[in-house]
Amino acid sequence: MSGVGDDHWGAMLRQALGMGIVPSVFWGLSVREWRMLNAGARAVEACLSRTALDEMMERWPDAG
Repeated sequence: MSGVGDDHWGAMLRQALGMGIVPSVFWGLSVREWRMLNAGARAVEACLSRTALDEMMERWPDAG
């Protein structure tokens, strides 16, 4: 992709690793697939933060 710097690719690869996507799979994704994965991640973040999840888990623990 013209105009995309190494820092941009590095950031995307780090994000993919954080999502559990290994480099070989990341480099095999199409632009459409990458955008769909990111749209889903942003939607989840917007709905429930990690702090809110932790608070819910503390308030209503699973019965063992």
